[in-house]
Amino acid sequence: MPKVTIFYALRPLDRTNVLVQETVANLTKWLKEKGIDYESLGGYLLRKPTILLSPALLQHTGLVVFISHGTPSAICGSAFLAESFPSLGIINKQNEHLLKDKIVVALSCFSLQGLGDYTKAFVGFKERLLGREIADLDADKVNDFIDTYTVPIKILLMGGTVEEATEHFKRACEYYMDIAKEKGLVETEFYKSMARNSESVGFKGDGTARLF
Repeated sequence: MPKVTIFYALRPLDRTNVLVQETVANLTKWLKEKGIDYESLGGYLLRKPTILLSPALLQHTGLVVFISHGTPSAICGSAFLAESFPSLGIINKQNEHLLKDKIVVALSCFSLQGLGDYTKAFVGFKERLLGREIADLDADKVNDFIDTYTVPIKILLMGGTVEEATEHFKRACEYYMDIAKEKGLVETEFYKSMARNSESVGFKGDGTARLF
């Protein structure tokens, strides 16, 4: 089983922090239960380029996961930095070649628009990844978004292909959309966000690629 390396970023007073932290906690708990080797690098310091990709860091990594703000040219702990100073991103156009031959899942807005060209396969989002910025969600709805976020990662680590991982993300969104529809909640931000996330997800590279 290949190693998983997770990069995540927090920003003081950022409304997305709770979902980022809970997503990482959910994922790392599952990895521990499955006995999968992983490294989780993150926190508030990642809003600055204190931890950057390097060949040594990624040497034994098969799957790279990013959970942070994103633009078409960078993934960074701050949306402002990602847009205004993409060279400060955890991943950007200058260092993304280090992801060569890796499978990547980027839970980051707009990441699929301009990143991932050097990877074996890159799962990301064409538009804004919704859910994290909805501050008034109750705990159940937060968990519903977290469930969808982690699905493609778990599918890959269970031997699924990149294309299957992407399709399972869509199905997870549709599952929660169906529940909301049954409750008459089609006009809610929850339903609309799930629908947009399902439409936005996609991949670059080899859709048949597997981790093992």
